[in-house]
Amino acid sequence: KNSEFESGAIDPDDRNFIKPLFTALQKLNENKDIKDKLGKVLFQADQDIPYATLRKVMYTASMAGFPNLKLVTLAGN
Repeated sequence: KNSEFESGAIDPDDRNFIKPLFTALQKLNENKDIKDKLGKVLFQADQDIPYATLRKVMYTASMAGFPNLKLVTLAGN
């Protein structure tokens, strides 16, 4: 699994900011048709994803107007 980001995806002035993720989430947040239905970001990751990557996703989501974050877990196999 590759948790690295594409070249240019991370803001050089803020190493925790994922530009494409911010843009996508900001578009969702600005969409008046679904805005009232939004509020939480649920994300799922497995043990191979570094915490630094999760932290960047959480930080970027909060900057895009989604401060309510939930980590989804699955019952084991």
